[in-house]
Order: sequence, then C-alpha cells, then structure tokens
Amino acid sequence: SVEYNLGKFLSAEIVIGVGCVCNNVENIPNSYMEASHALKQFKSPNSSGIMFFDNIKKKDSKSDTLGRIVEYIHGHYSEQITLELMAEKFFINHSYLSRSFKNELGENFIDYITKIRIEKACKLMSNPNLKNYEISEMVGYENTNYFSKLFKKFTGLSPTEYRDQNYSSV
Repeated sequence: SVEYNLGKFLSAEIVIGVGCVCNNVENIPNSYMEASHALKQFKSPNSSGIMFFDNIKKKDSKSDTLGRIVEYIHGHYSEQITLELMAEKFFINHSYLSRSFKNELGENFIDYITKIRIEKACKLMSNPNLKNYEISEMVGYENTNYFSKLFKKFTGLSPTEYRDQNYSSV
C-alpha cells in the first residue's frame, strides 16, 4: 500500500488525509479543507493509514455538518453567502440544508445570516469613526438602503437611531 511503502522509505509512521479530486485550481482550497478534516478524524495515534474524506462524510451527523456551516457563516458573514453556495461547499442538498436550519436552529437560513450580520453591525456602530455605509459593506451589504431596511426590521431602529440611542455622548 502507499502508506506502507512511503512509511518504510521514510522510516516513519504515515497518516494521509485525502480530499476531493480537483478539476480546476479554484477547488484546491476545498480539497485541502477536506483532507485536513480527514486527518483530524484519524483515531489511531502512532500508526499509519489513509483517511478519505468521502468515507468521513458518510459518517458525519447532520448536526456536525450544520455546526461546521454555522462556524463558516460566523467567519465569512461579510462575503456573499447563499444557501446554494453552502450546500455545494458542504456537499449536501440545498433543500435538506434549508430544512435542517429551520429544524435545528428554529429559523430559516437567510434570517440566520441576516441576524449575524446585524449583530456584527451593532458592535461596529460603537466606533464613531465608521460611517453607516462602511459598516453596511463590512457586514456584507453593498446596498446601504437595503442594509438600513434590514437593520430596522431586526432592531426596530434605523442605524442612525440605534447609534443615537446607544452610543451618543451625553
């Protein structure tokens, strides 16, 4: 086997994580993440082996996958995130992902992302040097009017009213 021959050649125990086959350069980071995930799942210290991401993927529970998606959203909220992109990135059906969000988190996918973005915006508003349009862009909204509409929907206040009420100097 590959790990046996490589281990024998290097005089070391070898553990290999294998991600998806890349058909273009853009998929390399995804394959790397898969391989890293596969390595983390390898349970036997001081032994050789190959762990394929596809084998792990079949064993992952839906809550573990959902947890990784939520973690991704928290780290990438300022980027374009859609249900379809997340389903593709995490190898699950978009309808299944949508149902899982509603069942596990009690809210739909887009409301969850919007809530995270608005929470981050509220924190950023404590900085008086940031303009509302800058905050809007920093949390993933290019259209400031749309951001203001969503902000008011989720907080009950416009961004300016929120700042005046929470951070105005008296």
